[in-house]
Amino acid sequence: AVIFEQLALLYALPRLRARNFRIVLPWFSTGTMERVEQPGQIATANSLARMLSATPMGVGGPATVVIYDIHALQEQFYFS
Repeated sequence: AVIFEQLALLYALPRLRARNFRIVLPWFSTGTMERVEQPGQIATANSLARMLSATPMGVGGPATVVIYDIHALQEQFYFS
């Protein structure tokens, strides 16, 4: 539930005229939760990456997403 509060803040920053901003994640917590084993399950990592990629454009351009997770190389393919 905390992620939605954080996303709401990220989405509000461009409306508040933030010139530029960088999203720094020490790890991508859902990076290993991409397996869908039953119908109806959500591909969590892909969904979270799409939400972060949909952060509105700021005055100075798009937000930068930086992930410092040295153990998971596959995360680069989730972001557009």
